[in-house]
Amino acid sequence: MSRTTDFIRLAEHYCRSLEGIVCEGNSHGQTLAVISFSTTPEYKKGFGSCILGFTIVPYGELQPLENAITPNTAAFLVEPIQGEAGIILPQHESA
Repeated sequence: MSRTTDFIRLAEHYCRSLEGIVCEGNSHGQTLAVISFSTTPEYKKGFGSCILGFTIVPYGELQPLENAITPNTAAFLVEPIQGEAGIILPQHESA
């Protein structure tokens, strides 16, 4: 079992919700739960859609993230620096 799967279980247990948010381009491991919300087509092939309750938002964009948060959101799972496709940093938003 991965740490990410443990995190999902903790969020579900303590928040009584499995509603969560992940970013496009995520790479959080290879468990079935994590693969289900991957946005990499090669990983998702044959696995179907995202597990219930997880919303996928663009990486590094604040407004879609804010719009996705609800009173039932238990977790936001994000890699501060995405690394599977190279080093990808979120864009800096200017004021």
